[in-house]
Amino acid sequence: MGGSTKDISRNMYIVLVTGVFLWFIYGCLKQDFPIILANAFTFLFAATILYFKLKSDSKVKLKNKSNEE
Repeated sequence: MGGSTKDISRNMYIVLVTGVFLWFIYGCLKQDFPIILANAFTFLFAATILYFKLKSDSKVKLKNKSNEE
């Protein structure tokens, strides 16, 4: 644990999290428990990865900004 996130595509995870969330909503509307459960777990894990990616990107921007001054 504690690895770098520089090789993870932020945009790909944004699209993934959005798509999984929409599938979760679809499962809720259809009241289809397997779709709800699968997408709830996938959303949780993908959103966690996206959170750490966004957090890492903001740290890199702040570091680069301070190096320019």
